[in-house]
Amino acid sequence: MPPPVRYERTGIVSVWAGDLAGPDEADAYFTEEYDALDVPEAPVHWEPSPFQRQLGLGFYPPWRLETNFPGPPARQLAELISEITFAETFGPLALAAAADRRITTPGGVACVFHFDYRLKPDWRDAVGPVTFLGAFSFISYEPREYRQYQAVADRLGVYDGAVLIVAGLLADCSRSRPAGQTTFSAVEFAQFIRGRDPEVIDLMRAHRLDTSEAVGHIVFALVDAGLAGKSPHERPSDFDRLFDLRGFDR
Repeated sequence: MPPPVRYERTGIVSVWAGDLAGPDEADAYFTEEYDALDVPEAPVHWEPSPFQRQLGLGFYPPWRLETNFPGPPARQLAELISEITFAETFGPLALAAAADRRITTPGGVACVFHFDYRLKPDWRDAVGPVTFLGAFSFISYEPREYRQYQAVADRLGVYDGAVLIVAGLLADCSRSRPAGQTTFSAVEFAQFIRGRDPEVIDLMRAHRLDTSEAVGHIVFALVDAGLAGKSPHERPSDFDRLFDLRGFDR
């Protein structure tokens, strides 16, 4: 069996910017040795990467790590992050955090998904060649569905991340319902949103999903596109004045 993940947190991605020369140097720094045997209870062979050792991260499954260190010429961080999976959702938050640190053209970025470095009691901003930008909520989606959500975003004139976030929240709310009760009203959906972790609220505000009306506008666009369902009596005005996140205090 693999070692436990010490700082695991579902739906959170930890992001670092680094100054490594290119793909070869990044591979040497980030690659761990991981060899799982085909025997269910057998221990795996695991040798931490320099990244894991220097930062004291412990084990995480290697498929949760994604890096982008393309080598010269220097590229803007926004471009580097845009090539990371699910960056349509968490990218604006990572870029804002980097701007606060005046990081614009690093050698690359590294992301560990479903992992919160802040849970490590002695975590540090900068260790070795990497600087921690933060841990952010993200929304996962099937790549084959992305074009459908992008079409809704284009039709509404909003950033595609906003549509992905609302679609993800709808799916999460449905999964949270008791067995056999997957449907919910606008009021119930608003209550579900207000109960999310602060990182999710930050993600919504970064995409201008500040009000229930903004969320409802996207919900009904998803309904019109056949990507969400509703009861015959439901209408957009059901989302009026249910919440306003602009005064949210962490």
